[in-house]
Amino acid sequence: MEASGSLQIEQIVESSAERIVCIVRCVGGSVRPGDSVSGDANEESAHAAARAHVEGIWFPGRRIDLLDPPHAAKVEILGEDCTALRSASRIYTFPGSAQ
Repeated sequence: MEASGSLQIEQIVESSAERIVCIVRCVGGSVRPGDSVSGDANEESAHAAARAHVEGIWFPGRRIDLLDPPHAAKVEILGEDCTALRSASRIYTFPGSAQ
């Protein structure tokens, strides 16, 4: 199974080892809070490596439950090794793995 969503990181607002807040554009599928996050679009390897998840999505300034193309929003991602996420990176999401 392929990723349920794909995000392009446009700007990093805040970053630490276990938390990143960034402006993203949804470029495929849909993304929800609780989705796991990976740099790999292949579900099997992504689940093995996934240690981060979407904690929240804000558009514009209010919390929302779904982000789909072509919208941009602020997204908070929590988990291990968030420092690996960088501006202009493409990240992929998989449903409900962190809930």
